[in-house]
Amino acid sequence: MLQHLAPGREEPSGSDGYSGDDQAAPGASRAGFDRGLFTVPVAGRTLRFAFLPAYLNTLRFSRAELEAWPGWALTREAYRHMDREVRAAGARLVVMFIPHKAQVYLPLLQASLPPAEVTRALEATLRQPNRPVDLGAMLDNRLAVNGLMRDFCAQEGIEFLDLTEALQARVARRAERVLPDDSHWNAAGHETASEALEARLRAQEGQGGVAW
Repeated sequence: MLQHLAPGREEPSGSDGYSGDDQAAPGASRAGFDRGLFTVPVAGRTLRFAFLPAYLNTLRFSRAELEAWPGWALTREAYRHMDREVRAAGARLVVMFIPHKAQVYLPLLQASLPPAEVTRALEATLRQPNRPVDLGAMLDNRLAVNGLMRDFCAQEGIEFLDLTEALQARVARRAERVLPDDSHWNAAGHETASEALEARLRAQEGQGGVAW
């Protein structure tokens, strides 16, 4: 993965690479939002991150609306095709669901800021003045696509692993999942995903399933 460093930022010396932290930035005593960047104190340290509007905007849609999209029918057929191909090769398909940053961090903001402040921050991020943010609806829709994919996989007999809870737990321990200004994982994110996948596969193997 290529890392584009800001002018004046030194290449990280550790093996973990750039975590998304700015070590020179002052700590925060309270959560806040300024020019697109959220700042939230977590476990004695300061977490800084921004949402990408395109991903955040998906939380406007309910499960019923997502299910009605033509793209969902195409998605189902693509996964059925993959499952048939994998089974024909004598293996099992595992679908790992990777949530976007807003799905992971929105509960943290809900617990750290008053609803009115979160709403204003999300409206500033989305920059759609003619479409006010309904924070309650966004929270309700946060896991809509997760549930849609989980139920589909259950119906098709496809193994499904949702990383959302594991990543939320990692954030709570102040290990950032992604870089603050985009949605690529840092080392902690990759480690969380690999640990969750290994645990799932070992559990399946221990139950007498396919040797992955």
